[in-house]
Amino acid sequence: GFEFAWLRKQYPDLLPVLVAVNKHHDVRTFIVVQKDNPAKTIQDLRGKTLAFPLGTKEHCRAYVDRRCTDNNQQNAGAFFAKIERSKSAEDALDDVCRQKVDAAVVDTISLEYYKDIHMPRYNKNLRILQQSEAFPSVVLVYKKGAMSEATLTKFRAGLLKAHEDKDGREMMTMWHIQGFEAVPANFMQSL
Repeated sequence: GFEFAWLRKQYPDLLPVLVAVNKHHDVRTFIVVQKDNPAKTIQDLRGKTLAFPLGTKEHCRAYVDRRCTDNNQQNAGAFFAKIERSKSAEDALDDVCRQKVDAAVVDTISLEYYKDIHMPRYNKNLRILQQSEAFPSVVLVYKKGAMSEATLTKFRAGLLKAHEDKDGREMMTMWHIQGFEAVPANFMQSL
């Protein structure tokens, strides 16, 4: 969604078709630290170690890059003493629990999944230091005039029913989505 916002400035003929959704409609980035970590904001993590899981979503990268750039440091790699490449979000959060790293960056889906399977560990050891504003949902787009209205209508209808089909469900599971929905009325403003 946020990438569409950037592209739309350069290519105003791009229009949204549908948004992809999962049970967590809220697309955010979370910086998670050890419960007793004295940091109050991400700025307090300067010179510390950040776990950045493999497969981290782009909105998480954009958030960290934007928050960890100032007059002293121009990128997250220079801001943190070290950026650990964890195998997964679960490993990154476990490393925060074990104090192997000072913080981890995760998205909504990863954080909620971790809480679902490790709630006692999360409650005992971790806290959210900072969370991003809501990012626009993942969106499918098309170029105005590139396909007929009939084709576009058929494409929309097929995707809206994809969750009813076994192959469609399997593909959406790989993408961590539950289905597609009509573009919300306020979507363009959220960009």
